[in-house]
Amino acid sequence: MPEPSRTKAENTCIIKLMSDSTSASAWAKPGNPDETWRLITNGHLVLPKGEVMEGGSVLIVDGRIRDLYSKTPASLLLERDNVEVIDATGCWVTPGLIDQHINGAYGVPFNTATTEQIRSCLKMLLSHGVTSICPTLITASNIELLGAFARLEELMINQHLTHCRSLGFHLEGPFLNPEYRGAHPKAHLLPPTLEHLQQMMAPNLRILTLAPELDPYGDLVEMITSKGIRVNIGHTAADIDIARKAFDAGAKCVTHFFNAMPGFHHRKPGLLAAACLDDSVYVELIADGHHSAVDALALVMKLKPADRIILVSDANTLMGADVGQSTQFGGQRITLTADGSINEEGKLAGATCLLDGAIRNLVKWHLASFPQAVQMATANPARYLGENTHFGELKPDALADIALWDRQSLTIKQTLLQGRVVYEANQAEAAQKAS
Repeated sequence: MPEPSRTKAENTCIIKLMSDSTSASAWAKPGNPDETWRLITNGHLVLPKGEVMEGGSVLIVDGRIRDLYSKTPASLLLERDNVEVIDATGCWVTPGLIDQHINGAYGVPFNTATTEQIRSCLKMLLSHGVTSICPTLITASNIELLGAFARLEELMINQHLTHCRSLGFHLEGPFLNPEYRGAHPKAHLLPPTLEHLQQMMAPNLRILTLAPELDPYGDLVEMITSKGIRVNIGHTAADIDIARKAFDAGAKCVTHFFNAMPGFHHRKPGLLAAACLDDSVYVELIADGHHSAVDALALVMKLKPADRIILVSDANTLMGADVGQSTQFGGQRITLTADGSINEEGKLAGATCLLDGAIRNLVKWHLASFPQAVQMATANPARYLGENTHFGELKPDALADIALWDRQSLTIKQTLLQGRVVYEANQAEAAQKAS
């Protein structure tokens, strides 16, 4: 592959472009302050690093966690008359889930959906305990991507407490290796030139997945990450040397590990080995039972530090559909089968298992305890995105994005967004019966 060359002026232009385009903050606090104090009591609290506080309580004031207690603070209930108590008996209490790689769900494709359709989808995600996402766009025409950028920008500016929030979007492509494009349309793949990069640098771009062999010196990766955008490696044929150069330049996560990259070979160890040998690198895992064998996931659990594994859904619009249903994705028709969502080329094209299902799978497969699996969908992505001050952990001053899980079935009972109950399983079941 010919090595790209850029002038000093071009590199300077790229730096200025990204400085002008990237917003300093990828989230906003929507809504008015909530004066009600809320106290979640009698729960099994999953704390940072996977510790568990049995029978613990969480005090929420003005949308943030004020304090954690090992038992119900009776004096607080006596002193104040506006404390709303949420009884979490029989429940795990965890941070809200964070999905940094989700293409859509419930018939809503983030590439082409309207802002209102996206909001509708984000509201549905609350029933799965998901409180923050990076809406993910796949490779498409410039016109389609520019339209999506505008709609996702509007979503960021006008966030509501009726649906899970966007932390900025994940652009998966178009700078991918054609041989490992997966479900991405080959016709719209691009080399990472200055012109093409200018077109993709939207204000709320949070993660960019690219193939590092297209930037073999790592200069683009270094410039992109210097502006706060995370660079993932994915859809790539990178050998171990190119992968390491990308890691050194600032790329610190591998998109859907194992998928859309060469398998491990003992004489050509490649990206898989580079990521497993570097403890600073995160890896995304899709734990849906289709994208990776259970034993392959077990291998990663053995080789990678637990705090460098990020569960993602990679969900597409068929999430919530029945087997046999079809839709368009990546310019092809995809159909939901017993083996996952399959496109016309017979390739997996996204997934239909959200993060709560992935957590249940890891527990069912005895790959992780519930608290360990939760960390992979909360604290780990929050840390990778640089948002762990606000999200991903039950701790004082964090935003009170919280999920309550039935401890037996590991299903979501309630979801709170900034301390407000935005989903209740009992009410949802009653409404469904009434309809």
